[in-house]
Amino acid sequence: MSVVVGLLITTGSPAAADCSGPTIEIEQREVVSGAQLVVTGYAWGDNCYDTGAPPDGEGVLGVPIGGIDVYVVQGTEEFLVATGAADDEYSFDVTIVIPAELTAGTAVVQARWAANRIAYSENPQIVVTDASPLVADEPTVATFEPATTTTTTTTADSTTTSTVAPTSAPSSTVTAATDAPDPLPGDGGQPDQDSNTTTTLVIVGVAALSVLLLAVRIARRRV
Repeated sequence: MSVVVGLLITTGSPAAADCSGPTIEIEQREVVSGAQLVVTGYAWGDNCYDTGAPPDGEGVLGVPIGGIDVYVVQGTEEFLVATGAADDEYSFDVTIVIPAELTAGTAVVQARWAANRIAYSENPQIVVTDASPLVADEPTVATFEPATTTTTTTTADSTTTSTVAPTSAPSSTVTAATDAPDPLPGDGGQPDQDSNTTTTLVIVGVAALSVLLLAVRIARRRV
């Protein structure tokens, strides 16, 4: 009797990206005109590679979307309250100010991008109460951009400092080299001793010669 054994081999597939598209959420429902409200965005990418690896330089959702505008809409009136771009994680957080022009009742928060496309929101509606409007401390139109890191800047500064610091050393060397040397004998300094001796011998010799010549003359006259 023969036995046939079957072997089933399965291979894993790349994790699929969530291609639900750009989405926003808001943290509260009842607001007062002039108050602040946080709007959070997710999945703000311009593509979706759910069946394979993305190209170099892109993530699973392509490139983060820029040119995002956030509006508060009430009836036929709409107010731009924020503008900016998603970060490398395809998300953003922005604190908006509820327009003071809104009246008591419902309004809708919308996020739009290219060709005025509107992002999905499970519940974009807010309720503006009839309480007295607050005085806004923040600009009417907020801005949000991808966060930047200061690590590179700090490293560059310290590198620049360590590179520039040694430049002070040569100055001391130059200063030492430019100091005037001690005067050498015979070059405007103290007279040389040998020179003094030679001068004295010349004077003595001339005097002795003069005495000798005088003695000869006197001797001749006597003869």
